Amino acid sequence: MDEQSNAPIFLPPAGGSGGRMLAIASLILGVMSLCGWFLPICSVPLCVAGAVLGYLAMNDASQENLATVGMALSTISILLTCATFAMNHTLEIKRLLQGL
Repeated sequence: MDEQSNAPIFLPPAGGSGGRMLAIASLILGVMSLCGWFLPICSVPLCVAGAVLGYLAMNDASQENLATVGMALSTISILLTCATFAMNHTLEIKRLLQGL
């Protein structure tokens, strides 16, 4: 005879991979924002999201390098985006002033 136990089945917690997913998401968003740094409307949200996810992923010590790379790419992209934005507006102001 097959005896069935009425004892509950306990599954191990599903934690541990959250930091890895955050670090990978940060890296992907950093690369995507670098690809679109010349278009601020697309790049700024990606930069901010990549930097925040990288910061959150830094809590997992095993994913610190991946999170650092994602944060670095996002930071470089936001700097390039700000520089492009400032340069475009400076050139626009010069063009307007020459028209006066």
